[in-house]
Amino acid sequence: MAGEELFEDHDTVEQHQGQQPPVGDKQRRTRQTALGLAGTSLFLPYWGLVPLVLLYGVMVFKQFFTSHYLNRLTSSAQRATVLSFKGLSYNLAYGLVGIFYALALASLRKAGEGPADLAQTHVFRLSFEALPWYFLVVVTLFVVYAYRRRPGRGSPDAD
Repeated sequence: MAGEELFEDHDTVEQHQGQQPPVGDKQRRTRQTALGLAGTSLFLPYWGLVPLVLLYGVMVFKQFFTSHYLNRLTSSAQRATVLSFKGLSYNLAYGLVGIFYALALASLRKAGEGPADLAQTHVFRLSFEALPWYFLVVVTLFVVYAYRRRPGRGSPDAD
């Protein structure tokens, strides 16, 4: 049938085994995310939408490229399971981030004084100003973890 070639597996898992996304892509997305979070924390009237658009674009491209790499690396027999797990892990991560954000807002709100409206606005601003620092800490922890796990450094993968 016409069009069946679109759904055939042209590459095998063995051809892509051990391949990683280009490092430049990861670094560029990391810089764009940091820039977007830093811009968002400034609370610029109207111009504050620009960093939000940047963050949205980074998230869309991250999801697209993650699915693309998983499709290339996973055999067709396991692809649905892997993509379902990817979706589950993303939803779980977003849910946990939402819960932690709500807890942080609640703790900041308890510490606040003054009128409720003013305190709520101040808490919201404080939480956004902390986002770039939170991102920096998480990226630093991830880089340290990845550095320690790289092959040849006494990790279980080195054997």
